[in-house]
Amino acid sequence: MEGEVGRSGEDRISLLPQELICKIVTFLRPKDAVRTSVLSSKWRNLWLEVTTLDLNTAHFRNYDACADYIDIFHKYGTYLSKFKLTIDKHICGHEFFLLEPCLGRVLKRKIQHFEVLSSFGDLIKIPLNNPMCKELVCLSLSLVRLDEFVSLEFPCLKVMNLSHVLFPSNDSGAMLVPCSPVLEELVIRRPFNMVADLDLRFCSKSLKSLSLSHIFYYDGHIGGRNAAEIDAPRLKYLSVKDCLDKIIRVTNISPLAKVELDFIDDSYECRERNRSNSLYDLLTNVSSVVDMTISRSTLMVCISLNFSISHFILYNIVLLHVMFYWQLIYHMKDFNPLPTFQDLSRLSVTMHPYESQKLLPFLLESCPSLKYLTLVLELLDEDYQVEKETKLSRLLPCCLLSSLEYVNIKSPITEQGTELELVRYFLKNSATLKKLVLRLNHSYGEKREFTELLQYPRCSSLCRFVIL
Repeated sequence: MEGEVGRSGEDRISLLPQELICKIVTFLRPKDAVRTSVLSSKWRNLWLEVTTLDLNTAHFRNYDACADYIDIFHKYGTYLSKFKLTIDKHICGHEFFLLEPCLGRVLKRKIQHFEVLSSFGDLIKIPLNNPMCKELVCLSLSLVRLDEFVSLEFPCLKVMNLSHVLFPSNDSGAMLVPCSPVLEELVIRRPFNMVADLDLRFCSKSLKSLSLSHIFYYDGHIGGRNAAEIDAPRLKYLSVKDCLDKIIRVTNISPLAKVELDFIDDSYECRERNRSNSLYDLLTNVSSVVDMTISRSTLMVCISLNFSISHFILYNIVLLHVMFYWQLIYHMKDFNPLPTFQDLSRLSVTMHPYESQKLLPFLLESCPSLKYLTLVLELLDEDYQVEKETKLSRLLPCCLLSSLEYVNIKSPITEQGTELELVRYFLKNSATLKKLVLRLNHSYGEKREFTELLQYPRCSSLCRFVIL
């Protein structure tokens, strides 16, 4: 301890700048932060001078104690720029409504970063109004309900993250983007009451990142048809996860954007033709982007819904046997159901191993400028029930001959050999391939077949293996 004390008799931490000491106190639990006040006269009020307050109700004996602690900062604290409250279920009871008044007082301090995360199904109420919101830069809410508001204005807000939020009215969610002129990042996950025939418009000249996950709440209104329009010329990241009957229209997006699509078809009836084509239209609207991630469900729904009715009578797609998909893929020899992604250079896609034999060449044919391919092969039980055709299509996509440089197969080599066939396909046909990344199944990797693969003829003399 002798080396810890300076010449003045003070400890070395006390010799640090006050701003840095306050930063250190920020990382302490509330009771420990208060205890620092007895260290010396210099530390007496330091815990009230922190600019960031990160609280968890699990650190208090009850909600009253948590509310009192917040009110002390409201009454005696100096400048508070960041506030985060995690409402943890470890405290007995559901009296977190006791926190609502003090949260309103925190917002009145013109705070810049405000975050409330709840783990309860009962929603705590958050008041938002114009005087409180004018200084907000970041707003993050989870499992809360917003108090009634007539209008909102977020002149400084750049980040908004709303997860499982209950809005005061059905159309209030549509007000979020128009009232945020400098918004750059928006995340909306499973709001509780965006329902029926509501149309949402995400029109913003400043928006750079947009993530939408099940943004329309199903209320049993069978005739309802939800739609969301995206018009954001500076948007560089778009993630959409939803059901197929929700129409997403993209009218403007940056060509440098990264797009992630994950759609499922949860219908119990045949689709009418115009609704069935909504996913194809979305893919066409984002066909100018350079980076895309497509889930298996999105890919298969797009294929199944874009074949003419003369080929098939579409039954409930959710209950279709995997053999039906094989029929769809078989007919792809006459028709490629995917639009052309002319400028796409990076693609990540998920599919089943035995679908990949027929499906992958057609997918690559839609990406003539592709350079980087990440392939995830999902092995399900039903894969063992289908006929194991291992011959890939003879179709040679343009990207294999002119642009593809990197292939990452993010699935281990299995005894079924499907992955090996894909590897041979790329080695034999890709003239520009430089790197092929494989995952080694250690129970299989020492077999003769894998050793022979390393000696397989390569179309590209620059190609090398990376084994993980």
